[in-house]
Amino acid sequence: MKPSPRKFSVTARKIMIISLSLLFLGCLCRDIGYDEYYFSHLPTKPDESYGRIRRINFHHGTIRYGTEKERERLNGPDIWDKASWGAFFIAFILSFMFRDFDRAKSPEEQLWSSGPAPS
Repeated sequence: MKPSPRKFSVTARKIMIISLSLLFLGCLCRDIGYDEYYFSHLPTKPDESYGRIRRINFHHGTIRYGTEKERERLNGPDIWDKASWGAFFIAFILSFMFRDFDRAKSPEEQLWSSGPAPS
């Protein structure tokens, strides 16, 4: 038995929306992990022996010192950040455009919403 083209396209859209959302969440968790790791492990004073002399601003003004690579990783333009935000907006638009994830109404809800209230 072959699935109908409509059912296949709905399934493909759902998989795409979920995949794009997971890409966004994965990148967001990675960024939060980097932020928390470096905030707790970088020194509060410059450490020239490790090359941690670059000033990094954390959490509304808290200053830490790290290497240029650590600074770029936290503050630099990362292609994955841009791609993940793009994926989020595409998934958001697709989910509202096609309404594939709308909750199905129960028979009681259909009864009450199909016409005037019973007297």
